[in-house]
Amino acid sequence: MRGWRVLTLLFLASLLVRLLFLWPVVAAGVQPLYDENDYLQRAVAWREILGTVAAGERPTPEVVTNAYGGGDWPPLHPMLLALGLLFPGAGVGAARLVVALISAATTPLVYALTRRLASDGAARAAALLHLAYPGFVAYSHYLWSESTYMLLLLASMLAALDSADAPTAGSRTRRALVAGICLGGAALTRAGALPVLAVLPVWLSCRLARLGLRPLAAVVVLLCSIGVLLPWLLALRAREGHWVPVSTMTGYNLALGNNPWVPPGYGSCWGIEPCKARLMTALESRAAGRGGNWKRAAAGFAREQVAAHPMTFLRRSAERLRMLWAPEFFPLRHLSQGVYPALPTPVAVLVLLAVVGGHLLFGLAAIAGLLGWKTGPPGGVALSPGLLLLLVLAGSAAPLLTVAIPRLNLPVLALLLPAAGHGLVLARHHRLPPARWLVPASLGFVLLSASALPLIARRYLMP
Repeated sequence: MRGWRVLTLLFLASLLVRLLFLWPVVAAGVQPLYDENDYLQRAVAWREILGTVAAGERPTPEVVTNAYGGGDWPPLHPMLLALGLLFPGAGVGAARLVVALISAATTPLVYALTRRLASDGAARAAALLHLAYPGFVAYSHYLWSESTYMLLLLASMLAALDSADAPTAGSRTRRALVAGICLGGAALTRAGALPVLAVLPVWLSCRLARLGLRPLAAVVVLLCSIGVLLPWLLALRAREGHWVPVSTMTGYNLALGNNPWVPPGYGSCWGIEPCKARLMTALESRAAGRGGNWKRAAAGFAREQVAAHPMTFLRRSAERLRMLWAPEFFPLRHLSQGVYPALPTPVAVLVLLAVVGGHLLFGLAAIAGLLGWKTGPPGGVALSPGLLLLLVLAGSAAPLLTVAIPRLNLPVLALLLPAAGHGLVLARHHRLPPARWLVPASLGFVLLSASALPLIARRYLMP
């Protein structure tokens, strides 16, 4: 009972924090921007589909096409947003509330996962980090899919861990089913989950083999996740005329990071309109010459660029790495471009310090936790980092190959919450790793994060 009480209190505390930030955004009538608006339009179409189906009717082809949205993104997140739009008079504020609820539900999940991997103190610290970290709080009212993806990713990880250590074959299978459903749901939210979909069943199979057990649970995870994803894959096949790996934009994202017009330092054309315009012209020309569409032409174009310029690809991957690990800048961008209501200068400075300082604190805590994984607090347990590190590497794969911005790194930060919580506990008990490892690793992280700040300020934060 005490465990459920803690989880409930964490959910309510997290929800309160998120509502405190959501309320002024809704009251000011802040409109969704960029991909946020596209998610909202798909959600509106899904609301119409749900209402039509509930009435026993067939949705019109136009509404289905709007919900499909060109296959740019998998459909689960806009379907969840649509649930908030079902109420009479519901609008963008209701959709934002759905995201806030999803984000708040992630906080007790972080606690349960970290307690599974480390100590109870680390679990409390990790949950508080998720509750208050500026990036997680900001995206709890944005309509992007990060909050949904993080919830499902962490849930699949926790269920896989529980399956590996379940006492009976039946309980192993049941927890593997949960892991597979959540993992499939994660892939039905973000195409970037595909590497995780490959890694998690392999890890579970190896873990079971070390315990002398059959890998049936790992097979269940894989088949169940594919089963969740299969209807969308079939829909893509029917619409596009060929098999598509979850998103029709995969090739275009690859081309955004691998084309001749990427400005030095940025690693991709993301948010740089002249670069994107030249790329689009090249893709449309290529598609016209080959009788295809520009989305399908993009993947071949990008592969040719990588094959012809491998050193350029490696250099841009390094540039994408530093962009990935820069402080989250969308809240700052919303302030500088007038999306949010104007704040007094001292308050805006405090927001800047919270974003940058929170990012550095999080990273340093995670480094301390990973380097000190063999050490536990007095009377407590150490960190178990194996699966965590595997999923961090898998989650970083897509951005490092395509487009890297801090927003795409939020799920990796979520995976690192157990390590960060463990690091904070070690610091509290003065049991940090040896300085010969901790100091250079910490300095490297700070320099890596800071190196992208001038580029971000110049390109994305200027009014």
